[in-house]
Amino acid sequence: MKKISVSLIATMCSICVWGQVSYKDVINECYKIEHKTGEFYLSGENEDEYNIRKVEQVASLMNKDVFGYFRLNQKYKTSLQKNVFKKTEEYANYLSQLNYDYSCLSASKFYILYNLRYNHAYDIDKKSFIFRISVLDWQRTSQPGYIGFGKNICISFPTNKLNIKKTREYNNELYAYQYIQIPIADEDLALKIEKDMFNPYCSTCLLFIVELNKVSSEKHSEFPLSQNNILAKTINLYMVNTRTEQIYCDLSELVGGVKFQIVNSNAMSPQIESMGRSKDREGERKEAEARRIKYERQVKQKANDNQTKISQSSVGVAQSYASYNIAGRSAKSFPYPHLTNEFEEGKVIVEVTVNPEGRVVDAKILNKGTTIANSSIRKAFLDAALKSVFDKSNSKGNQIGSITYQCRMR
Repeated sequence: MKKISVSLIATMCSICVWGQVSYKDVINECYKIEHKTGEFYLSGENEDEYNIRKVEQVASLMNKDVFGYFRLNQKYKTSLQKNVFKKTEEYANYLSQLNYDYSCLSASKFYILYNLRYNHAYDIDKKSFIFRISVLDWQRTSQPGYIGFGKNICISFPTNKLNIKKTREYNNELYAYQYIQIPIADEDLALKIEKDMFNPYCSTCLLFIVELNKVSSEKHSEFPLSQNNILAKTINLYMVNTRTEQIYCDLSELVGGVKFQIVNSNAMSPQIESMGRSKDREGERKEAEARRIKYERQVKQKANDNQTKISQSSVGVAQSYASYNIAGRSAKSFPYPHLTNEFEEGKVIVEVTVNPEGRVVDAKILNKGTTIANSSIRKAFLDAALKSVFDKSNSKGNQIGSITYQCRMR
């Protein structure tokens, strides 16, 4: 973590000392939105793993639409088919997974990096940059006070600092040119930003920190179908250099957020640099990771309050889902089955015997309800069930429950 205990650019940005923040702090406490591809990097089972979701899936998740989120609309096309499916155990498993993912999503912050390569030069009269963000007009919301990044991802921005002009280009597509005013009073900093902007390897970006707010279904004259726009609230804004991992200035007050004291390691004096640098970095890295892990545990604990735990694993073009039903117990270790390149859609139900210590001491596949015939897949699920560990019980005897594995093509 590149962070120190003093601020060297406070006068440059008139920063209020509410706390300290570095580039790594900001990134580590948020999940990523890749606006060019419309991908959301959501929490995975492990600290360094992510579940990547497209805009359409995230919109379905925010609307709590099981069929859209798990892409079941092609399988269950009519209202009757969907109504019958809602009465099944499989639907209950999907719903539990959706509720768990929704609780993670609603408690998370996200960041969007917008590279400023070849953008507009500094306006010395306005003491500001007037940056342009261009998107297809039908890929953004028509609601005022939002910037569109394309792929139907939109974030809030003050209307008095936003000007939108629409132009039909040579390909007959209607584009929205969104001009946002970013005040930078320090001309030395402005010159530094401007020079990097005209570099083909520009690493100067606007870093938006947002919270997902709602889904707006809108129809545009340029597109035949209704579009689900994801609307997010901007809570912080920074000017950063991704190569040097510096925050040039905190612009959060512009979007109604709270400023923090910025700390960067790149501009340290030799005296400061020599004072416990390794210790500071390690301690601050642990603090940031501890905050993130604490949040993950809180969300997972809420999910564990329900007696059913859902897990998901993706391999190639297939996905496996697993749920358990062990009355009064939560999983301490619930490994995913190791799947080979053999895939078969269906379900495997494993009856497990759990001792008071939480260990699975016996497991067998139940023919009733199991639809997968492939022996390799059945064995993989059985092996995974035997490795599962649940919390301890005050009961003296063993407890019988079940684990249901489902495998489907994406």
